Amino acid sequence: MVHLGLDIGYGQTKLAWSSNYAQPVAEVHPSGAAPIERCDRMAGGQVGDTALGYGEEVIVGNRRFGSLIDPDRIQNGMQVLHQDYAGTPEYMALYYGALARVGSNVIDHLVTGLPVAQCKDKERARYVKSLLLGRHNVREGFSVSVNQVTIVPQAVGAYYAFQDRRIAAQPQHDTLLVVDFGHFSVDWVLISGRSFRDSSSNSCAQGGSYVIDRMVSLIKAKHGIAVGRERIYGYVREGLKAVHLGTEEVDLHAIGHAAAAEVAPTVVGQIRASLRDQSTDVNRVLLCGGSTPFFEAAMRDAFPKAVYELAPMPVLANAIGFRLFAKKSG
Repeated sequence: MVHLGLDIGYGQTKLAWSSNYAQPVAEVHPSGAAPIERCDRMAGGQVGDTALGYGEEVIVGNRRFGSLIDPDRIQNGMQVLHQDYAGTPEYMALYYGALARVGSNVIDHLVTGLPVAQCKDKERARYVKSLLLGRHNVREGFSVSVNQVTIVPQAVGAYYAFQDRRIAAQPQHDTLLVVDFGHFSVDWVLISGRSFRDSSSNSCAQGGSYVIDRMVSLIKAKHGIAVGRERIYGYVREGLKAVHLGTEEVDLHAIGHAAAAEVAPTVVGQIRASLRDQSTDVNRVLLCGGSTPFFEAAMRDAFPKAVYELAPMPVLANAIGFRLFAKKSG
């Protein structure tokens, strides 16, 4: 049986899968997807050459797409982020790219997440499930049957991954806040004892992309250089502290810190507001997601008495947890 945990983010697509006969595999790919004619070829490619040389080539609605590619390689950039992303051809291209990476003709159980606020919308969750379930013609000569799909709130995956690695179970009276700082959205779930508190779990659409946009503005203001958000996001993903843009040396670390200081308190304030009716203070916080470094300081200021833990492999935490959930559920 093949179990797949899939976290299609606006910045990166993360997947973790396993079968009865092999060790689990986990991968992170950029969430770039576009019709093939808008995808740059590798240097040296011939005119009319269809080989991307990177990512995956898939078919969505009888149209060829490049999938799992760096957004900076897409001509005219990616589409604007929005909350209906899960219904777009680009989303399906990323899904098919993930299926191509797994390489199996059958997925017995797929578990994926939606932002917490969207997951509360049962009609939306059913719609996304219907998109993912069933037989899919991923590309010429390769199809995949997905037999079971489960949709869960985004941050829940990190909780499952965290619990799997802990020697002892979560204390019965712990009040645990799990926060997933993604590229587009920030999602959080509150777990009191071992029960999920739905009323205090939610999302906001002010993730790491808002910090990236602010970095772009600060670079323009300080250095007089216009640079696209995809380029800056690529530098951040690579962990670069400084880069040369033309004749200017840009201190990405300092600019990122300044941008986060402006954006993060507002986001963390929304998390605190959602917990105002809780009678018990949060005493443990689990952080995950690729944008965590932008927001961690503001979280520690907002919940100074909590014990903080960073999910192992924070970028992959949700996908790993989703796979564990799929495997345990059969």
